[in-house]
Amino acid sequence: MRSLLCFTTNPFSFFALPQVGSSLVPLWQRRKILRLHTLQENPPPAEACLPSARRQVKKKRRISPKAAYMKSAHAILLLILPLLVFAQADAAQNPIIELPPCSIASDSIDPFDSLRTVMSDQIALGFQMISQYETTAGPRLIAEAQAAVIHTELDSLSVLFLQLELPEYSPQRTANDYNVKFKMASDTIIGFYTVSDRGHFSRQTNMRHYQHLALVPTDLYYMLTYDLVDLIRVDYKSGQQRTIKLNSEQQILLREYFRCVGERVGYYPVSP
Repeated sequence: MRSLLCFTTNPFSFFALPQVGSSLVPLWQRRKILRLHTLQENPPPAEACLPSARRQVKKKRRISPKAAYMKSAHAILLLILPLLVFAQADAAQNPIIELPPCSIASDSIDPFDSLRTVMSDQIALGFQMISQYETTAGPRLIAEAQAAVIHTELDSLSVLFLQLELPEYSPQRTANDYNVKFKMASDTIIGFYTVSDRGHFSRQTNMRHYQHLALVPTDLYYMLTYDLVDLIRVDYKSGQQRTIKLNSEQQILLREYFRCVGERVGYYPVSP
């Protein structure tokens, strides 16, 4: 087509064309000559005659509904695939834990002084340790610590406590001091004031158990309702220290128990 157009733009090609009315020219050649005369009167642009010029004719393809659906589904999949990869990576780091319903062990009012006490169930913290109670299958395994959240209220005075119970192999001494410290998941370290305790002997473990009753101020309480406790450090008067590492499930359970007690007494959630 390009060579035909370039032939018609040649100024000498007009004189080379035979006459249309000549009887020596067949009918099919007459029609061709008429088309060439028309192209000479309306020549194409000069760019069409360049050797490097190419006329690209794009044909519109009719896409079937099924092909259009597959194409759109493929595009959506390409958009969602990175999100699925990030979701799987986040689920591997932070597994979803089915939380138990808000469990309150005790919610009672003392009939003598009208002291209301709300106490959550106990939570086993840390790993398991060998007790001094022997069985036919070997020593009994117990948790490193037991914890419970307590709230007491009398008139306008209300106090939150965290009760930690730790079994010890040898007798220890505690003092009135900041003996309990938390290392939070945000790398914040907070301390709690505790009172002294002489401990009590447990026949279930044949060990002496010590109660560390930590006073939880209001500002620290709200921190414990959204941040997670990573480590618990307990200091004794003798200089001995106990460090308890919480797994991910124990961290979430302890936070939920703080929220649970706060909901029962109206501390949580915070109203604007």
